[in-house]
Amino acid sequence: MNITIPTQTAYSKYTYNNFSLKNNQVAFEGLYSNALNKLSSLSIDEYKSLSICEKRILRLRYKLRKMFTIGNFENQVVPLHEQVADVLKTALDKSYGEGKYVMISIGRSLSSIAKVLSYRIGNENVKQIPLSYAGRFDKPNPLSRVSDKDLKIFKSYLESIGLTKDIIQNSGKKYIIMDYSCTGHSLRGAYTLLTNEKLLGKSEYIEVKDIRTALSPIDSELALHLNYLLDESKLKNYSLISKSEELGQTIKAAVLSPAKVVKLTLFSIMDDMFKKRIIGG
Repeated sequence: MNITIPTQTAYSKYTYNNFSLKNNQVAFEGLYSNALNKLSSLSIDEYKSLSICEKRILRLRYKLRKMFTIGNFENQVVPLHEQVADVLKTALDKSYGEGKYVMISIGRSLSSIAKVLSYRIGNENVKQIPLSYAGRFDKPNPLSRVSDKDLKIFKSYLESIGLTKDIIQNSGKKYIIMDYSCTGHSLRGAYTLLTNEKLLGKSEYIEVKDIRTALSPIDSELALHLNYLLDESKLKNYSLISKSEELGQTIKAAVLSPAKVVKLTLFSIMDDMFKKRIIGG
């Protein structure tokens, strides 16, 4: 039996190519990480700050993610968010008038959708409140088991995002508390808590609406599909806030550093919306 031994030249070439491949991979990962680091709050201004090279790297990385992700949900994420944001804007514009409302998203379920909606109607018109198990506040005295310290933290967070009695009364806008609702218990709890006199108080400017109810008159099929996805907690992995089981955890839950997959997905949504000229400027 004859065994051919590779020459030293061939071995050296193999080693050099392998080394180059690793170097290229390290360089790519470095550029990818640097690009993601620019997207700390996933804002439109941060998207615009990306170089052409950085955008190309992020596009390639998302394309590779879709290729190697089991199942087809990843392929739905970008168009789903765009479609929901578009239909939701149309529905709210029709109900309240363009620029005449503020959407208040409760908890993690609608967090990523709320973020994409903010690209359409302005960040100042979308508020996110970390509030898990809001149904616990669906009772006559929602603050009965809330400490003064926790209440102070929660109220401070509301003030930091522009939610106070005075602002709501003088803004001329409707404030729509919105969430995914299976039984309505959580939405009622959120409304009862927020409209307590120690917080925002009862107001004709504050309303509550389930997202399915909002979408159905415009696109009932989309509303049903989204309801299924939310029922399966499919969008919680894309949330920009974390779980908050106590009001004292609110501020900490709101400053969650988004995971890489969330940043990459939101970049891809912004990128697609810019290409379609849905957002820009």
